[in-house]
Amino acid sequence: MAVQTFDNQKTDQALQTHAAEVSSMADIGMQALLELMTARGRTH
Repeated sequence: MAVQTFDNQKTDQALQTHAAEVSSMADIGMQALLELMTARGRTH
């Protein structure tokens, strides 16, 4: 469990987004990373 100790909404959103990405990667592996890159218009 983590406790937020700052009051910066941009930082909070960035951390939440990153946590969701890492969780997805842990759940479904490399496919999650490829889907994320594709959604952002990136390739390897």
